[in-house]
Amino acid sequence: MKSKTAKPLFLSASRIDTFLSCSQKYAARYLLKLPDAGNDGSRRGSTCHDVLELLQKPRHFKRFRDAITHDNCREVPALWRLIRRFAKKYGVDDPTNLALIDEFIMVGLKHGFRGPKGTKKLEVEREFTIEVNRGGRRYNVRGFIDRVSHVSDEKGLWLECADYKSSVGKMEAPDDTIQSQVYQLALRHLYPEIKRRTFHYLFLRFPKVPVQEVTPMSDDQLDGLEWYLTTIQETMEKFTLANQGDNLMAFNGDQGNIRKHCGREGVKKDGSPAHICSARMPMDYWVIVDGDGELVEGAFTEQALAPKLKKGQKTDKRRYNGCAAYFNKEGKPRNFN
Repeated sequence: MKSKTAKPLFLSASRIDTFLSCSQKYAARYLLKLPDAGNDGSRRGSTCHDVLELLQKPRHFKRFRDAITHDNCREVPALWRLIRRFAKKYGVDDPTNLALIDEFIMVGLKHGFRGPKGTKKLEVEREFTIEVNRGGRRYNVRGFIDRVSHVSDEKGLWLECADYKSSVGKMEAPDDTIQSQVYQLALRHLYPEIKRRTFHYLFLRFPKVPVQEVTPMSDDQLDGLEWYLTTIQETMEKFTLANQGDNLMAFNGDQGNIRKHCGREGVKKDGSPAHICSARMPMDYWVIVDGDGELVEGAFTEQALAPKLKKGQKTDKRRYNGCAAYFNKEGKPRNFN
């Protein structure tokens, strides 16, 4: 009988961010496959990303040009139908959300959407998968870069890369984000012959100054990042459900003084749901289990998973007892008084 071979663990910017910020949320999302309903902000972002990706295709160039002419998407019927279709898919097709989505997409279209002057090639949602195991460095990382422009000037070829953000605020230190660092490392692996590489964030909520530049990393800095990813890889591979209480965001490093910055129950003044961490509250949910007993994906209902089942897989109902900062092992609320 063949022994079961563990599937390789692949890092990503979001996975690393989650791991470093909260062990409970990491365990819930990546080990227990707890589903996340998201919120209007994340769903608007998904809508914008999907639409902007499609508009980069040559067959949609007229829609892009017409939107620029009208200075909005709503007056371009074919484009507006496309936007509403995606907005409906993500559950943000109400007038308020559609108005914001219109504004956000226009910011994306007006700021380098077709690449800077001299662009010879444009790649959208550039996928990368990097597996390194040499000289003591060992890590696996994958992801997508929203836009990569191959640009030619008097000095030769260089790369301009952008990532769309729909968040409510800009970053205090964009150079320090693991996303910007991992993406720059990916560019070095994907295009080793191109030495000039730039990366910036494009914040769709800020029409006047949406661009936030990232300082290019040197080769020495990228080499150092590889050693850091090696450490992260080793640490994550050892992480189990027994470690989910090791680094709880709720405590912010001090388990004697719980911090309620994981969100709150209830609604905002406008009647919309208040933000609350997807891993905070107890819930019943469903998962897909493969032939080796590994969890593949989670959802709130069994019906949502049925179309995704493959041969040898099954669905199973699970109980999540909530975040250890707020609930005990039986799922009963802790008393902080």
